[in-house]
Order: sequence, then C-alpha cells, then structure tokens
Amino acid sequence: MKLTRRFLSTDTVFGISTAEIAKFRSLRDHWWDPDGPLRSLHLFNLTRISYIAEAVRQFKRDSQATSTTNSEPHTSNTNGKTSGWNWKGGDEKMILLRRENRVLDVGCGGGILSEGLARVGATVLGIDACAESLEVANAHLEEWQREEEDKGEDEKNEEGEGHWTKRLSYKSVSLFDLAQEHRGGYDVVIASEVIEHVEDARRFLQALCEVTAPGGLLILTTIDKSLRAAFGQLLLAEHLTGIVNPGTHDWRKFVPPADLTAYAARFGMQNVDLRYIFTYPDLFPSLASGKLQVNFKLTRSFDTGHYFWTGLKNENFAEEQQPSSEYPNEGEKETN
Repeated sequence: MKLTRRFLSTDTVFGISTAEIAKFRSLRDHWWDPDGPLRSLHLFNLTRISYIAEAVRQFKRDSQATSTTNSEPHTSNTNGKTSGWNWKGGDEKMILLRRENRVLDVGCGGGILSEGLARVGATVLGIDACAESLEVANAHLEEWQREEEDKGEDEKNEEGEGHWTKRLSYKSVSLFDLAQEHRGGYDVVIASEVIEHVEDARRFLQALCEVTAPGGLLILTTIDKSLRAAFGQLLLAEHLTGIVNPGTHDWRKFVPPADLTAYAARFGMQNVDLRYIFTYPDLFPSLASGKLQVNFKLTRSFDTGHYFWTGLKNENFAEEQQPSSEYPNEGEKETN
C-alpha cells in the first residue's frame, strides 16, 4: 500500500479539493461550539496539546514543564467549556512550551489547537486553505485580545507583553509556498487531522518535512487505511455515535503509518514515536450531560487505526540530498 498521490486540478485550493473546503466552509458557525458538529475536536484537544508538549520535552529537550504522562488517560471532557480546559480557572499559566518554540499549525481551521498551543507558551502561526475558517480563528483571537485590553492594570495577565494572544497569528498562505519561502522555518510543525483531507498526500508530506527546521519535530494525527479504522472512525464515530460529523472522512484518503515513515525518510525525517489513540466513553459525564463524552488514552500496543506520528528532522540532512522541491502550480498535473 503506497502513500496516495493524486493529480492536481483546477478544483483545488492550496492542494485541498474545493469539495473538501466546502465541508469546512459549512462549519463556519460551529468551530467554537463544544457541543456542535466539531465536538470531537474539542474533546480531543487536551490530548493533542499534552502529547505535543511531551514530544517537545522528550525529543527537543526544551519544554519548561513536565507534561502529562502517557500512563494516565488524557481526559478531554469539556463539561461545557471550550477546548477541554477551563481557561478562566488559571490553567493558562501552565507553561509547557517556550515562546521560542516556533510552531506551525497546518490546517488550523477555526484555531482550536493553535489557541491551545499559544496558551501553554508557544509562538504559533496557523494556516488554512479555507478563508472562512481563518476568519473565525481571527475573530475569536480578537475577542480575547479585546478582553485583555479591557482589563485594569491590576487584572492584566502577569505575562504582560508576553500574553498568549500576542504569540498567535493566522495567515492565508499555501503550505507549498511557505515551504519554499521559509524552508526549515519552524521548530514544531503540526498537521492534526489534515493529511486525510488533501488531494496529494506525498506532495503535502514533502512540504511538511521541508518547512520543519533541522532538529525540529513534525507531528501528525491521522487515520490508518485499515478495516479496523474503517469500523472505528467511519461506522462507529460518524454513523453510530455521531461524535464525528457524518461525511467528514473518505476511507480512500486514509494513510498507513508505515507509508508516512517510508516517504518522510526521503526528506531527512526519522519516525521517533507512534502512538495509537484509544477512545472510550466516560459514563457518568455522558449520563449527566445527555451527550456522549469520551476520554482518550495513548498506547503503543493496541492498534486502533487512529494515531499520532512524530518525526525528528535530521540536523545533518543536506539540502542537496533532498528530491526536487519544485511544486507544480495549482491546475498543473504531476507525473510519476
């Protein structure tokens, strides 16, 4: 089974089909609704942030605090709060990443993950192919900026000029352009629940590798192309429980982790961690809320078909070793 490579056509924007973009355009009013059609991302967000902080601590050795251990469940019950954390309760002072960590969130959508990463210390740029999603992300960021500006001096966050809203920005730019203009420009590159939506997974993965700095991390979450994944992520998640909006995924675009590892190695990226995401119901909160609430546990031993993949960019990988990074323009076709 090989990593998917499809022909580009005029029906793509930044390598994403217009049909895929239309799906996310229709979600414009739901990005920050923890009980809406994107509820699964809100439930999953604390797990993502905890894992990313832990990966940086383990492989880059420059996290400022100890992150959640993998032996415990990554609980993400929102209880009506946004993104799995009650930010008003003081958790935003928990610093897991340094502001020197230049993080690129590819396919950031409405900013759920980007905002969480900025809150725990990182300097984050979020990019997306859907203009409407970026409008939502910017509007939500501006709300927090206004709230911070309206505070009295005594109430202002002790970070002052380092407040998380000053470390977060969004931009409408192609990943492929970014990879050419800022090659090796980001310490941590993240594509969470994204590669299974692109038209050319190989071209997309190449650009992700190229924009990652030598010694930097590339972190993906995606879905394996297996019967187990089809059952868990399509039948169960989309059609039986409804925790994922029906029609979100296309099994033909799912990516086996072995294919990611093999292709990324061509661009100096070594797979250093693979964790499967085990999702299980949280009974009592589910009964109390009347909606299915779930927890997440990361495991290396049980293949669930849904996984974190982390690569470490070889610091000694020479530019001349890389295959050509000349990407065809939108509308041009690639040939093998």
